[in-house]
Amino acid sequence: MSQHYAIVLAGGRGTRFWPLSTRNLPKQCLPLSPDGRTLLRATIDRIRPIFDPRHILIVTGATMAEAVQACVPEIASGNILVEPEGRNTAPALVWASAEVYRRGGESLVSIHADHLVADEPGFRSAMQTAESESQSGDLVLLGMLPTHPHTGFGYIVPGAVIGASFTVQRFTEKPARPLAQQLIDRGALWNAGLFAWRIDAFARAISTCLPAAVSGFEALATGAPASEVWSSLPRISIDHGVLERSTRVRVIPCDVGWSDVGSWDAAEHWLPEHPMGRALVAQGISLDGADHVVYAPGKTVATLGVSGLVIVDTGDTLLITTREHAQQVGRLAAAVDSLD
Repeated sequence: MSQHYAIVLAGGRGTRFWPLSTRNLPKQCLPLSPDGRTLLRATIDRIRPIFDPRHILIVTGATMAEAVQACVPEIASGNILVEPEGRNTAPALVWASAEVYRRGGESLVSIHADHLVADEPGFRSAMQTAESESQSGDLVLLGMLPTHPHTGFGYIVPGAVIGASFTVQRFTEKPARPLAQQLIDRGALWNAGLFAWRIDAFARAISTCLPAAVSGFEALATGAPASEVWSSLPRISIDHGVLERSTRVRVIPCDVGWSDVGSWDAAEHWLPEHPMGRALVAQGISLDGADHVVYAPGKTVATLGVSGLVIVDTGDTLLITTREHAQQVGRLAAAVDSLD
């Protein structure tokens, strides 16, 4: 399988774990894995048994490129695709697919740099199954079996069985809790943003579903610098731009202990258990309240009469919010940036 590549999406704005993460030190470069590795380091280690480093491409932003390279020095600098500006996941995957084609590759799998997976052998097996199923010419997704009605994820409703996969009946983006539960009851899967496709199949898909990206794909595939074509690529996600519009999409259900570590509220995946809830502190005490997320290494933290707080102390910045609002921390980061 020398002609297959892995694409690792490592962009973003560095706000989801603000103030610990920043534009220059994004979440994927923080040691948020349970064993202390950075999320990007753990991601690359996870796929190394089936992908040679020469066939791993990382897509990231200019402000993050230095930190990304430092996390995974075995990935050559030429394999780190630095976006001129963030334009969502469709342009990132158009460029990555074009680059795979330019290098003589035939297919790819795309994963994110900031996910955790408990069952790594199972994850690799699922990736290989997805790549095998994509040889049909369909675009194949890995859908995660939900553990609860999460309102921050997209959902995929599977249809008819085809081989080891299912057709996709429909997508639903970030539903309210009652609808999320209804979708789960119907067998819906979490959309984890994990894909596999043949390059020629993807080129056909964008010609049908996202024609505004075709000229950019063709230029990039012949070696044009990204800076020359980037502004012509539509600013849209791969889900909205291609997958939700295509009639040739499949999904494979997975149960591999997956988490996207999407916000401070997901701290159970990496912060140690503590009487306060989940906490990394010198000392911590909570009276008449519990279920906190606290990151304050070396500090003593005490709460009284409150529950469900997120408290993050990075030395020069103190964040206090609730677990309910943890997914909106990016708004606060932007507001603080505007003060500068």
